[in-house]
Amino acid sequence: MGGLRLWKNRFKYFLLLGLTFIYPLTVVLVIKELSGLYNTRFALTNIALLLLLYILVKRNRISIGKFFSRVISGNVNSCLGVFTIIVFFIALSMSTDKFMIWLERDDFNSITLAAIYLLAGINTAILFILSQSYFYKEGSQQYDKPEQKKVLIVALSRFGYVKGAKGDRETFLKEIRDNKLDESKCTWAIPFRSIKHHIPKLEKVIVLVSSETDKEFNNFKAIWEEFQKYYNTNKIKLIKSNPVNFNSLQDCLHELHRLLRVEVFPKYKDEDISMNISSGTAIVSAAMIIASVKEGRQVEYIEQTNTEKSKLLSVNVSVQDIYYFYPELKG
Repeated sequence: MGGLRLWKNRFKYFLLLGLTFIYPLTVVLVIKELSGLYNTRFALTNIALLLLLYILVKRNRISIGKFFSRVISGNVNSCLGVFTIIVFFIALSMSTDKFMIWLERDDFNSITLAAIYLLAGINTAILFILSQSYFYKEGSQQYDKPEQKKVLIVALSRFGYVKGAKGDRETFLKEIRDNKLDESKCTWAIPFRSIKHHIPKLEKVIVLVSSETDKEFNNFKAIWEEFQKYYNTNKIKLIKSNPVNFNSLQDCLHELHRLLRVEVFPKYKDEDISMNISSGTAIVSAAMIIASVKEGRQVEYIEQTNTEKSKLLSVNVSVQDIYYFYPELKG
């Protein structure tokens, strides 16, 4: 997600949180001022609001049943969540009382008030769950092309050619000069393809190296300098990580955390970051995916295909993807 989309989501988040708090209080104040026919109109207004919220829930693919099971069980770990539970049960209790009065006296105004209180409780709960959709997206979203970012994090593999192709450093430099990175079978084509894609927005490239590829970094840097001349990108800063064990998830996560803290966050934000998971080991890719489960951070990868030319794709890894397999982590 880009910066503009992120700010729109934040605005919706705070707006919905505000409405979750203000809406039930407004209902109580309005009921005090209305009576008879006006209560009926207010009930119809709340039904219309319920239909609107239901459409929003469906559009965001939120499970109402799962949410209400959490509300009823009191399994909502936030102050506003507790407020929502209290409002829901008070509204349910008041609705039941008015419904019993209607049964005893056949008072039409009582059944109208019963409907209003019930709708107020349901609408408050739905407003709350809609506000949480900022943090709990419906799942991964795949895009055809990564958005250009200011910071790119890549892992450095050993230099070589794959799929039976042969070549050396000069071969790879010629592919760069001939603008054939997308067709290259060189392992180092992956980071350079990502770098090329993020130009001109890119400002910093962070290269994660292992103890083995650390020895090859000078060669990578030499090619990088030639690449800069060809693409006129001398303003992009190249950063090398501390050597890590590419077969240790803990090492990779520790170094990624350090790099984000030291090299990224003093200046950049989550929505400025993209991580390419196509280089290095499977453990490195796993660590980068874990580090990308945050709103705004982008994961990108090279498409696995048998054709000559593969695509550079991206995916937004959501917290909801984790909750899908482990719903108990929601608290």
